[in-house]
Amino acid sequence: ILHSELPAATTTIARLRAKVREGQSLVVDEDIVIRCRVTSSDSDNNFLRSMTAEDDSGGVEIMVGERKLHTTYPEGLELALHLKGCALGYRYEVLQVGSKADSYSSYDVDYLSTKVNIDRVIERGHNVEPVTPQQSYIAELSGDRCGVLTTINDLRLIESTSIDTLQHETLEYASWRGYALFTDRSNDTLMVYTREDAAYANEQIPSDR
Repeated sequence: ILHSELPAATTTIARLRAKVREGQSLVVDEDIVIRCRVTSSDSDNNFLRSMTAEDDSGGVEIMVGERKLHTTYPEGLELALHLKGCALGYRYEVLQVGSKADSYSSYDVDYLSTKVNIDRVIERGHNVEPVTPQQSYIAELSGDRCGVLTTINDLRLIESTSIDTLQHETLEYASWRGYALFTDRSNDTLMVYTREDAAYANEQIPSDR
């Protein structure tokens, strides 16, 4: 169901981040609503069963638990997330929203999974607008930017797990598949991971900056 009017936000993603500790999950027991816009797409298979969204203060990963999310939640779609009963936790410094994981799980947050849970938490609006990536340098990246759509320019590839150095393959043959290490003009480095079954995984990484 698409809603012409979404409820007003009662808090921001940044404020939620401040409440959650690394390595612990927090179950929300209040009627908290955040408004955000979808910033990812699983159409290229580099996201699996989750999507990212952001407001003006930060980003979250929504652990939906379904595939082909881009058909229901296209990039730029405005959402309202009703967080009462949800678990919040960090994974690689990205704030995740979902169900509370089982006590034996190595994860803090599990998928929403059921349609009842998904429809309870995620309210879709009519409005779809392009999300403009934030421009950044590697040195400016920080934990509170995790999950935020960001463009980093002027990078140079220096290592890649997609090439076989024992076979004397060089970086000019590197593809996006696996891990790729980049550096910028300040010699700061950034590691990028691409799933093996991503649609662009075997495309060559540009050799120029």
